Amino acid sequence: MGKWFRRVKAMLGTGVLWSAGSLFVGALASPVLAALAGVGFSLVVVVETGLLFAAFGLVAGTGFAWILSGVEGRKTVEQLLAWRVALLGAVAGLAFPVLLALFPGVLAGAALPLLVPVSLLSVFLGAGLSAGTVLAAQNAKEELTAGHQAEARLTGLAE
Repeated sequence: MGKWFRRVKAMLGTGVLWSAGSLFVGALASPVLAALAGVGFSLVVVVETGLLFAAFGLVAGTGFAWILSGVEGRKTVEQLLAWRVALLGAVAGLAFPVLLALFPGVLAGAALPLLVPVSLLSVFLGAGLSAGTVLAAQNAKEELTAGHQAEARLTGLAE
């Protein structure tokens, strides 16, 4: 139970980190997205767009951590290559617009012109957040004590 709990906790922690980053990016991108959708720009649009991106970040970040632990699970943080991690993050980021496209009612009307810009933003956001997460973990690794080195592995389980 302890290993499983640590793994889920690490995945959700990554999701929360991605959620915070996505909230910020979504709020910054809201004027452009509002103009493309043809809706008026207001504080409500900024908040709604930020919260939508935060929800995306939580799901995509948790999914990224799950994919990364499956693909690179036996490697330590230092052994991970930033470009490979960014590629996996881009795939996790692309999942959001693909899932939107699967639900026909979501892309009706004003949301249809947003598909390409949101897809591009999601891919770059996923790649950037994933590479940033791993680079931060690699820098933090140097500060860990010898007693915590086993937890510094990617999944916390590799031995």
